[in-house]
Amino acid sequence: MLARHDAIHASLADRFAAIYFLATPHRGADSAKLLKKILRVAYDRPYVGDLSPSSSAIQVINDEFRHVSADLGLWSFYETQHMKMFGSLIVEPESALLGYREENQVPMAADHRSICKFDTASDPNYTLLRNALASTVSVASTEALLETKHHSMKHLSKYLEAADTLDDEFSQLRELRQESSCNWILHKKTFIDWKEGSVKQDQILWIKGKPASGKSVLASFIIEDLRQSGKNCSFFFFKHGDKSKSTLHSCLRHCAYQMSDADGGCREALLTKSADGVQLTHMDERTIWRLIFQSGILKQAQSTHFLVIDALDECSNASVFFDTILPSLHSDASLKILFLSRDTPFISQGLSSIHVRFSCCCISEKDTLPDLRHIVEGKIRLLPAVGTGTQNGLVERILSKSRGSFLWTILVLKELASCHTLKDVNQVLDDVPKGMEPLYKRTLSLMESAPRSKALAKAILLWTSCAIRPMSISELNGALKLDLNDVFPQLQDSITALCGQLVIIDKVGKVQMIHETAREFLLGETLESEFSIHSTSAHTHMAKVCLQYLTSREMRPPRVMRRRNSTSIGPRDDFAFYTYYAYSYHLSKADPASLELFDLVESFLKSNILTWIEAVASSKDLKQLIRSSNHIRAYANAFSIEHSPVNKQVQDLQQWPRDLARVTAMFSPALATAPSAIHSIIPPLCPQKSQLHKTAGASRRLKVLGRANEQWDDRLLGINFHRGQPSSVCYGEDFLAVGLTTGAVHLYHLASYQEYRVVQHGESVNHLSFKKKTALLGTCGLKAVRLWNLRTGEELFSFKSPPRPLNLQFQGKFLMVASQKNFVVSWDITEENEPERIERSWVECDDSKSVLSTAGALALSEAHKMLAVAYNGRPITIWDTEESSVIGTCGKKLPTGETSTHPVTAMVFNPNPSIELLAATYLDGNLALLDPLEDKQVECFRANCQSLAASPNGRLLAAGGADGIIYLFEFDTLKLLYKVKSQSSFIKSLCFAKDSFIFADIRGTRCTVWEPEAMLQDSLGDDSSGITSNSTIEVTNVESTANITTISALTQSNTIYCGKDDGTVGCYSPSTAACLGIISKHNVAVRHLRSWESGQMIWILSIDIANRILLHSTSFSKGEFTAAELRLEMRLKAAGAITDLLLNISEWKLLLSTTDVDYLVNISYEKTVGDRTLSCLAARQTGRRWVDHPTDTSQIMCISGESVEIRFWKSFTETRNIALKIPEAMVDFLQLRKAMPITLRGTPMLMMELFDPTRGVMSIGVLENLDRTNMDPKCAQLDSATAETVGLMDTPDDNADELVQSMGGEKEHLQFHEIKAESFNVSHVIGHSSGSLVFLSKDSWVCSADLSERASVTASNSQAEGEIRATRHFFLPHTWLAGRREMPSALMQRDILLARGSELVIIRGYADHEC
Repeated sequence: MLARHDAIHASLADRFAAIYFLATPHRGADSAKLLKKILRVAYDRPYVGDLSPSSSAIQVINDEFRHVSADLGLWSFYETQHMKMFGSLIVEPESALLGYREENQVPMAADHRSICKFDTASDPNYTLLRNALASTVSVASTEALLETKHHSMKHLSKYLEAADTLDDEFSQLRELRQESSCNWILHKKTFIDWKEGSVKQDQILWIKGKPASGKSVLASFIIEDLRQSGKNCSFFFFKHGDKSKSTLHSCLRHCAYQMSDADGGCREALLTKSADGVQLTHMDERTIWRLIFQSGILKQAQSTHFLVIDALDECSNASVFFDTILPSLHSDASLKILFLSRDTPFISQGLSSIHVRFSCCCISEKDTLPDLRHIVEGKIRLLPAVGTGTQNGLVERILSKSRGSFLWTILVLKELASCHTLKDVNQVLDDVPKGMEPLYKRTLSLMESAPRSKALAKAILLWTSCAIRPMSISELNGALKLDLNDVFPQLQDSITALCGQLVIIDKVGKVQMIHETAREFLLGETLESEFSIHSTSAHTHMAKVCLQYLTSREMRPPRVMRRRNSTSIGPRDDFAFYTYYAYSYHLSKADPASLELFDLVESFLKSNILTWIEAVASSKDLKQLIRSSNHIRAYANAFSIEHSPVNKQVQDLQQWPRDLARVTAMFSPALATAPSAIHSIIPPLCPQKSQLHKTAGASRRLKVLGRANEQWDDRLLGINFHRGQPSSVCYGEDFLAVGLTTGAVHLYHLASYQEYRVVQHGESVNHLSFKKKTALLGTCGLKAVRLWNLRTGEELFSFKSPPRPLNLQFQGKFLMVASQKNFVVSWDITEENEPERIERSWVECDDSKSVLSTAGALALSEAHKMLAVAYNGRPITIWDTEESSVIGTCGKKLPTGETSTHPVTAMVFNPNPSIELLAATYLDGNLALLDPLEDKQVECFRANCQSLAASPNGRLLAAGGADGIIYLFEFDTLKLLYKVKSQSSFIKSLCFAKDSFIFADIRGTRCTVWEPEAMLQDSLGDDSSGITSNSTIEVTNVESTANITTISALTQSNTIYCGKDDGTVGCYSPSTAACLGIISKHNVAVRHLRSWESGQMIWILSIDIANRILLHSTSFSKGEFTAAELRLEMRLKAAGAITDLLLNISEWKLLLSTTDVDYLVNISYEKTVGDRTLSCLAARQTGRRWVDHPTDTSQIMCISGESVEIRFWKSFTETRNIALKIPEAMVDFLQLRKAMPITLRGTPMLMMELFDPTRGVMSIGVLENLDRTNMDPKCAQLDSATAETVGLMDTPDDNADELVQSMGGEKEHLQFHEIKAESFNVSHVIGHSSGSLVFLSKDSWVCSADLSERASVTASNSQAEGEIRATRHFFLPHTWLAGRREMPSALMQRDILLARGSELVIIRGYADHEC
């Protein structure tokens, strides 16, 4: 009961399934009085009195328990026998039972003692209790499994994007079916064989029939029959008029969802794919079938599955069904497919070309005649004008003219229902034609003769037949209101009255064509009627109406950008939501020659497109931006044919599709978090010549100074390495790893490409491999193989490398390395001790018995359990790694038909287990696609390539060569999709990210990450996408540029200085962010930079990574740059690099810190005044930071994880050492990143930034009561006495010791108070200004928090009470953060200074913008 009322323990309360009561006195017991008297003699127990029948405690418990026990299983066992020496039951049944309706009341043949104590396992009471417990466990287990399944299916529904609308459609068709109809199919031999026969013989059944012959209703009957027979049946109904139900992509996803719902094995397979990061939205139909079905759910299916597909002829891309899905069905696939459709030449040809056994069943008029008769007889009795004697004759007349068409019959019966005389009935039957098309013509003829509302009827037919999906009544009402400039208060009645023979409103309120044949009839080119619909004209008209709404006042951008969120968007017409998703679809199919339409498009793109992007982002469906991008591209291409391509309007229009695709890829996190950011935050961060950057409202936008890219770039980012060259690259699930020739391995977060960690392998890293679903990384060089835990940076194992390693890979629990000497070494990394080295040679398995030379190239496939090895002068050898046997040889074919023995430079298997293909590059420049099992050449392409990589989903193949060209192919066809050209530079290696759209290459001193726009366009798997031809991208330069490493700003003189990794220090303009001149030049990267003002002079101190120190002076007046003069040059001779520094301008002292030693230098004459060596290991591990004393300029403070140490500037003498108390939960593994003096409410404080590398968590807090660090008057004597002391300062003289101890430093302490803040997810602190903390969050938002909101701290509470609200100001694209652990940044009054690669960026007035 306590857990139920305490939210903290709610999860504990939820784990209770049942409570068993054995002779429990719920209402007390009379024997409690006797027990109390007995116990009083020995030891009085007060609680015994609460067991008496009149106890108020029991009453309270009973009253409360009733309210918390509703979902519990309650079992009450009561005694029926007396104990010895007692004349009555200890607990009477009335007290042992709760009396609840859901309570299980069980009598036991036992007394109060033996009711819970049993002599043997055969005791009847024990059996009774055991069986009750077993039933409870069974129920609880079942409920737990159902709950687990519910959560799994909820996740898979989102993962597969599978909606529940299919069940609604199935239910509607089932309701249309008359009782006992469709039973004829159960007697068809072809259906019986398909349903009951083996998978090997009867796997595919095609049921074909004429239009409107009841195929969809028959499909619903078959589905129900299969499910009632205990079969696992999945289904899909194609709908040509609904784009969400017209693609094979959607069909496969919905069928996979249903199969996983019915089969635990299929469910686990899909959950595994999801956990592995396999993204279905980035796949086409072929890839989904191969990766999700063939290598996933069909392999793990626990029983045979039946798939029923209706209206395959309405699928927009059914070719994949015949050329990929059906041919790949194997007899062991545990899948049977039944599909229904019209008998079209396309389907007949598709089936005849696949060479797969299938059966066919044709729906004849004889089959459906009983069902039609049943329908007609039932309806004819209800006709008011038909008597009993004439019913049979009318039934036969209707059936004879129906020709087996259910739709024709229903429409005729509907018309007969409006007849009031038998003469009218006969007239209708005489006039009504046979067949659907003549009936449709008659319907249109009657509509043409109607005196009124023709315009409305035409509009209803147009919008219903050409909409991207069935519209709701309210959506259609909004469309008609704009289209006809009228109102329709009773639209539903109007639809029925005007178009009832052609249009229906289903049970969920969607307006649809009565049948697909009706849509085809209206859109037919030969139809001569005022109601005929020309597709292009219709879509042009619908696009105009949609754009009229999108350019209306309702969609105008807001005037005030600040503090706007998605909830501030006012209510909009239901038609608005249709326009968001449909306008671009209609535009893609519209007439490109329509100037009126183009004017609307141009107006929309110039005025309201940002509001549309905001609305789409608010719906969380950012893929719609990609769809619209593809649609607008189709329209722009068609428009450019009709008009001059050099026309500026045409060029602007062609730019928008790229903008939409790129803004989705670059800013999707920002749009998902704050959709309104598209108005003021995102456009100024886009390339200068992009249309988004040039949108209206510049005065209200975030002001960004600094040179940006002029256009979008397929090159996502580049990471430069100035110490060593990249030698290997590999993508994992969370990180990108780049190995260098120096032995360093740099790890970068995939979300931001910020540097996460560096591990040292110790030699040039030739191979890298991540182990899936773990934090393990394998690294391999010529000497050693190492295994790392990436979360801790710990080296787990180190092994000796085999001679000349060619490949490194994880396979299950083994880490495997293939050697050029023809053997594979593996280690079982699950062993706790040093794993045993296991060697297997493939030479011993070679049946040829010939002596093999060293391997030239090698490919190892975990998915196929195969190894491909290439030798000079021999074909490629294929080895079975499971059976340890040679499978055979393969290779590209020569004109003579022989297998080539040319040298192979690289090979890679397709990672999809269902695609057994091998790609190989040859020294002669050929790239060959091979079937290694059949020794066939699938395709060959002329390309000078030396490196290959396959995408994780198996769809793409990347090839890179010495000429700097990267090719992107479709793996299974070798169709060229994309090519990027740069200056000649040898591409060493390539690898794909887990999403299969981003890939990286290494060349020279740079790692480049690519995100081709062509791949973004092709990421949806629907009819809006698809690469029809390859695209070539020219990139002029991918070489290294000098990046900014540190920034220093002076507010008074309004100057900015930046150091770069090429050693230069430059002066930058605060008004343009442009570099005005070079101050100094180091030979290596600049690590630290400080600047300060003294009179008319500006001093700049720079320190590089080699500890070389340069001091320059210059002047800056009225924006004119003056050359700098070198004043000091020295090098600190220390074992480690300088990690921190502090300046004292008045004393000309410089404090320098390395990991182990602090130095105080008099920079006026380059003399080391003092130093100290750290003896505390904790100080080295947690780090330390020096800051100026907030109230005493003669002192400095050293903050570490344990204490605050105060010293004199002049002598470096320690004056005080005060303990620092940090909450115990934060102590372990903390690293001190920053410490800075701040002032809050007039009180000096010290802000600290602490980082826990084991959890990746940043903590921000303050030290208060800094008055305790003020200098004691006695210390002035100490400072004067030791001002000229030179040497180690860890052992001050006796006088200093006495003074320090007299201050009682050991008894004092400073408390670290963590700042609790809403949405604080700090990546690093940028600075502090006017009481606000400015920081970069882990999700790339620059935020601020007003620290003055922090509640005062009480003595009883070590944490700050209450929370501080964090405000988001603007978003940084992850490309700005690439390759860095912390972005160089600084504050300058109301501006933020940031480094964007080699350029300085100034964000002007950042605090004026909130998201």
